[in-house]
Amino acid sequence: PLLCDHDSFLMDTIYGAHESPSGIRIFNKCRLFLQVLTVAEITNGEGTKLLLSPLGGNQPSPFRNITWPNQGRPTQKEWKIWEMMLRQHFCTNNLTLRNPLGKWNTPTTPSWWYSRSEDALYYGQLSDDVCQHWILSSYRRRSRSHTYHLSRPFPLPSDLTLAVCETRGTSTVYHGSAPVKQSAPA
Repeated sequence: PLLCDHDSFLMDTIYGAHESPSGIRIFNKCRLFLQVLTVAEITNGEGTKLLLSPLGGNQPSPFRNITWPNQGRPTQKEWKIWEMMLRQHFCTNNLTLRNPLGKWNTPTTPSWWYSRSEDALYYGQLSDDVCQHWILSSYRRRSRSHTYHLSRPFPLPSDLTLAVCETRGTSTVYHGSAPVKQSAPA
């Protein structure tokens, strides 16, 4: 399913754009290697910009529990075509999305969560009483990315928003967050 308001399946847009068969094959090859289905999986947490890392072939943190086909790494030329098609069909400029995404749907798998009041990341499911707790260890002003390191299990604060993060070795880089839609009362 789609992950948030205004999300869309990448291949639906590319098929609808009347790209060449070879362009579609290359785009799909890159998408399969990254193991992504929708725009939300390659954007920042606010859903306003594409992330840089998937443009060059770095897999984002997974949003889905899917068994993916084994896809070999695309060539540099194929990554350039992937990036060009993403920019052409999804962005205005500077990786800004033409159609910003909205609130996130409640995830069905363990996810990253951000607490502004504690400036901390949590990993797990909201249905759990305790998640892994990650604390801020550095901040890069230029790229506006925060790096977090694992702390200890901790009770969840009340101001959590769904976060987009990327794991780099023993660190986790935070790329923003947005609210999750409230479930309708039963």
